[in-house]
Amino acid sequence: MIGLPFITELFQSILTQSRTVQGRLFYLARGGAEVNAEDFDAVISQSFESPADKKYPVAFLLPPLSRGFFTDAGGEWETYNVTMFFLTSTFYDADGTKAVNPDTQTSTHTIQHDQHDCGRAARNFILVLDRICRGRGLVQRKIQYLGKDAVLVSPVALLGVDRLSGVRLDFPIRVFNGCTLEDYSIDGIEEIVVPQDDPHPEH
Repeated sequence: MIGLPFITELFQSILTQSRTVQGRLFYLARGGAEVNAEDFDAVISQSFESPADKKYPVAFLLPPLSRGFFTDAGGEWETYNVTMFFLTSTFYDADGTKAVNPDTQTSTHTIQHDQHDCGRAARNFILVLDRICRGRGLVQRKIQYLGKDAVLVSPVALLGVDRLSGVRLDFPIRVFNGCTLEDYSIDGIEEIVVPQDDPHPEH
């Protein structure tokens, strides 16, 4: 079966071609509640292999929730609710103050600008994901972007000590798992013992 490793590798490959993100995709294994917590900087720092990798803009992938009708018709497909963040440092970048005002020496590149830039990168990612799924024939037996369901783009601002701003991206995909029993053998299933009576009767 294919699943999260396949999804992560595909997203990484797409974002490698992004002029904005330049392949900086990191998987937040502890994703979820801590993204909105004060220790978001610690979560971010743990996602980089070394301080030299800590460059922005960046994309984060959270562990996606999944669901499926595994025993019914079409049960070979599993639906993932994907959550990603496209973020950049606010007011400053590696070169110093962004779009500096020469009179005040402060940034004229606002949070709204960061959200706009990251939103563009997020929307372009969706367009390329859909193009790859359709153009490479992945929709038959690999992965489908569920374009009929709306993508949610939510602006975020000043997350963590690094004061990151950008967007949160939520969208659904379907992944083909097939119906093969990989964790059981046919002989082993035949040996499963079903209790005949209540093993703990009323007394």
